Amino acid sequence: YENRTAAIRVPLGPPSQRRIEHRVPGADTNPYLVLATILAAMLTGIEDQKLPPEPVTTSAYALDLPVIPTRWEAAIDRFAESPLIARMLPATLCDMFIDCKRQELQRFLGDVSPFEYHSYLDQV
Repeated sequence: YENRTAAIRVPLGPPSQRRIEHRVPGADTNPYLVLATILAAMLTGIEDQKLPPEPVTTSAYALDLPVIPTRWEAAIDRFAESPLIARMLPATLCDMFIDCKRQELQRFLGDVSPFEYHSYLDQV
């Protein structure tokens, strides 16, 4: 459980210092939504009597494991299509979040970065 390449880590130590590290969310995430979905996923696992997989003892990067989308649009689509998300969160919240993220993506894609401006303006 000490593996820093795994998405979830439980560092060793005395019971009073034991914790669960969820290593996926970045600084750009909504901490309330992250915590709500982690807790809801844990509750869903308990209710469905799911057992955790065996710990990853080698580099998780070298294993054939499910991957997290690396493209913004793919991440939004994965969220929108997830039956687990639909089960855990209210439909209104999901719909509004998806719409907001799609609008945010379109705004981002339409923005010309300083790099693009300086690199390509002379070519036009």
